[in-house]
Amino acid sequence: MIDSRLSVKVDSAHLTKDGQVILKGIEMDPDKIEAEKAALESIVSTLKSASTSAGKSLRLSAAIQQFAAEKKSVGCWTAKTEDEILAALDLLVEVMGDQPIAELTREAAVSYRSALQRLPVNRSKDPLYRGKSVAQILNMKAPAVVLSTASVNKALTRASALFEWAVQCHYVPSNIFKSTQLKTGKADRERRVRFSAEEVRLVLAGLPKDQPSRYWIPYIAAYSGMRLNEICQLDVADIITGDASGFAAFSINDNSNNKKLKTLSSRRLVPVHQYLIYLGFLKYAEEMKEAGKVKLFPDLTYSKNGYADIISKWFARYRLKLGIAEDGPVFHSFRHTVADSLKQLKVDFHIIEDILGHSSGQSATKTTYTNQYTLDILGPELNKLSY
Repeated sequence: MIDSRLSVKVDSAHLTKDGQVILKGIEMDPDKIEAEKAALESIVSTLKSASTSAGKSLRLSAAIQQFAAEKKSVGCWTAKTEDEILAALDLLVEVMGDQPIAELTREAAVSYRSALQRLPVNRSKDPLYRGKSVAQILNMKAPAVVLSTASVNKALTRASALFEWAVQCHYVPSNIFKSTQLKTGKADRERRVRFSAEEVRLVLAGLPKDQPSRYWIPYIAAYSGMRLNEICQLDVADIITGDASGFAAFSINDNSNNKKLKTLSSRRLVPVHQYLIYLGFLKYAEEMKEAGKVKLFPDLTYSKNGYADIISKWFARYRLKLGIAEDGPVFHSFRHTVADSLKQLKVDFHIIEDILGHSSGQSATKTTYTNQYTLDILGPELNKLSY
């Protein structure tokens, strides 16, 4: 890049996502330093203007393609996450139109929210709405059951993430979806449905002992708070029994094919609760090892959603058979139940975070300079849990 009026030369220049212009290979005439500094400022200004101009011509669908490509290239999305986000963003294009992204306004974002609030649940499955466009559905009689506030907010969150990325790329001046989520009228702790102790006992009492995955997976969740896929994807080698602390543990990792972690803080050791040991879990794990099995639950098959599909669908049916309300606790509720139970037992908040693999609001001191609590600290605290 050369300014024809002066002798200043720049081999390359590019704009970073945080708005910094990087210039490399600069050559300047020391006798014209002030004038050539002005030329460099002109180069920087031109580069920033070019990025803004790109946003004026970049259509929403093309921006989504770029956004998705970047997220996939750095491994931010699982296959399931990709499907969910792209489905939400396809709806965004359908409702808002495939306009240049820089021309979309805050008013358009609010109109999108209003449209979401009038859409029926399961529109692709309901014969009344299947095959119809959003515009056609919005012109029909209001559906009896519309999208829940949680579903609307999830779609708005997806849109906001896209526009936050577009801001970083200098395609748009601001995130038009920022703070558009609906208020729920409930605190987070009220929205997260938990199992009562009686419901936990009901669920565990009816588990089929002759079907190891259906028996052990709910038990492990109830006595560890581990995520469903974290349990389902366990290898036999992930059951550690020789630790110097004397505590057996689950090793949550992504050390083999098809194993995924939700976040970096998900990689951890979780003590095996003493009640699981009493029930014979370590004996079961040893039997799988002696049988030469790689997976702890070899009957579970891998899909784009991980190893959890079979158990997830079975548990949804099982809980209903037990008489648990359809809008009541689900499998993930074990995680909230464990967290709340340990809190009521006055277990330290940071110990609960390490057991669950949370990383909310942690300081650099905790995340960068310190390790997870050791098993001899975590084990006795987790063993306080009982139903």
